[in-house]
Parts: sequence; C-alpha cells; structure tokens
Amino acid sequence: MTGRQACLRLLDRCVLAKDTHGSTIRLAPPLIIEADQLDRMCDQVGEVLTPDAD
Repeated sequence: MTGRQACLRLLDRCVLAKDTHGSTIRLAPPLIIEADQLDRMCDQVGEVLTPDAD
C-alpha cells in the first residue's frame, strides 16, 4: 500500500494524514489532544495498516 492509499483510507475514518515519500505518512495531532482521541487515532491507523484492512 502506498502512503497516499493509507491516507485516503484514514480520511474515510476521519483521521487526517499526509503522504510524503512512497509508503511514508505524516501524522500531526494537535498538542492539546485528549487521551481518548489519541487512542482512537492509533486504533484507526492500526486497522488501516493491517494487511486485511478494507
């Protein structure tokens, strides 16, 4: 999967990310993010990056 494909899948899950070089993605959560929001983002990234993700 390319970084762009991962970013598009994350966007479908309401997580904003930027593709950079090939398979690299950049995440930039706000400095004032709550723990539950960070957990949700990490869960979504994990689901997108698993080989059998939608």
